[in-house]
Amino acid sequence: MELAANENYSLGTPGFDQVFFKIVTESEARLAQLQTGELHFTDQVGAADIERLGDVDGIQVDRATGLNPNIIGFNDASPDFDDERVKQALVFAIDRDGLCESVFLGFCTISDVNVRLVGDQIQWAVPTVAEGMMEYDFDPDRARQLLADAGWDSDTTLNLWLMAQAAPEAVIQAINIMQAQWADVGLDVVITNVDVPTLLDNLGREEVNPDVHMFWNAGAVFTLDPSSVQPYNLCSTAYPNGPNLTQYCDESTDALWAEARLSGDQDVRAPLYKEIFLAENKNPNNLHIAVIDNIVAYDSRLKGVLVQGDHWATYWNISDWYWEE
Repeated sequence: MELAANENYSLGTPGFDQVFFKIVTESEARLAQLQTGELHFTDQVGAADIERLGDVDGIQVDRATGLNPNIIGFNDASPDFDDERVKQALVFAIDRDGLCESVFLGFCTISDVNVRLVGDQIQWAVPTVAEGMMEYDFDPDRARQLLADAGWDSDTTLNLWLMAQAAPEAVIQAINIMQAQWADVGLDVVITNVDVPTLLDNLGREEVNPDVHMFWNAGAVFTLDPSSVQPYNLCSTAYPNGPNLTQYCDESTDALWAEARLSGDQDVRAPLYKEIFLAENKNPNNLHIAVIDNIVAYDSRLKGVLVQGDHWATYWNISDWYWEE
């Protein structure tokens, strides 16, 4: 895709007459073309490639703390999840800190209490452990006990749908490790690669398929205000009516969301939000794997690049980029 500079751009003349965007789906191909000069910039660089690229003359690598959670959504329309203890066990069975260190090489953050919210600036809305939040540390014994208490049938197969074409390679690696960790506590999880339309067709476009138990998803940013989580949790926004792909529905928290949005006073909203997140902490609709750092690499002659945590906004200041020999 070829873009031409807009001479009338309100913030000044862009640094380039033309920019070419090239879609290269394979990460190895992107990095190879960066080193040969066919590409001058690439995002979605894996943590494992930071050291490798750091040794290449003329290549600059930058990173920022990530803002986009990678999650496993639980399909609450499935009767296999009628008992919230099954979903709790799915979270307790996963060594998320270990995945952060071994797969993402530490370039990630974990939500100990398994919530979407990202960033210290909105932690005023998240209850502490002292206020009743449950920390989902790696505890396979607790996972086994929860399954036993729920009367889980070990012959049950759970289906996880993965959009592998869209998922970073490290995320796919992490999910494969998670499959083994689930098996260790007695959860048989089968991973199936699907495309986005197939996933959506089975999560509400025609009817909800209860045999799609879980799915990988990522992308949105939840840093401005806790209300940004609301559309993913309301009964009325269950897909296809909105972005609530998990079909999560709790009328009591719906009422709290509505009440919280009536006030601009943070002191009024905080206790309402905390009650909401206490309920979701107990009855999770997602397993929050990790928030991966946004890592980019580019020709060192390219100047003005400012990387920030949202990987959907990599080119936010591209009008300030310029070339310097």
